[in-house]
Amino acid sequence: MIRKMILAGASVLLMGFLVAGCHNGGSPDGIASKFLTAMNQNDWSVAKPLMTKKAQEAMSQTNSNSLHTGGGSFTVGATNTQGEQSSVDVVMTDKDKPEKKTNGKVNLRLENGEWRVFALKLQLEGGMDFTLDFEHPEASVGELLGHIVGEGAKAVGKGVGEMMRGFSEGLKKAGESKSAPTTKP
Repeated sequence: MIRKMILAGASVLLMGFLVAGCHNGGSPDGIASKFLTAMNQNDWSVAKPLMTKKAQEAMSQTNSNSLHTGGGSFTVGATNTQGEQSSVDVVMTDKDKPEKKTNGKVNLRLENGEWRVFALKLQLEGGMDFTLDFEHPEASVGELLGHIVGEGAKAVGKGVGEMMRGFSEGLKKAGESKSAPTTKP
């Protein structure tokens, strides 16, 4: 009798694990890994179905072949799931420069019981964050341009500041030389 109860309990637990593991078509980290693998292989036919419907529609309006990640490697780290959203930490390694690593997060949303990718957030060199929002790719382009223009504006501002400091010092020296007494031979 006890043995039957233990077997029945174990069966219920096993069924629970199977249902929990299968109801969403894969875990967030599994979907993130499949998605990045497809991106590395430039295989849009595999990557696209792993995205939210809205992302699939938005990306069909763009040149999705430009999403190739360059064939480097990646590792999947911790998963943070809150309700119907999840983010999976990833570290991507440049194929040509293995010492160059980029930290990021694959953002997923539960859609019709399955985890689907909707964004990829990367921490670029210099600590700049960039989010590739697959549901709103135009916003990603705007964000990137903002970073570029922002960095450009900082560089121009620094250059103008240096120029003004040099100009000020030049005027000061010119003023000093005018006020210095001159002797005629």
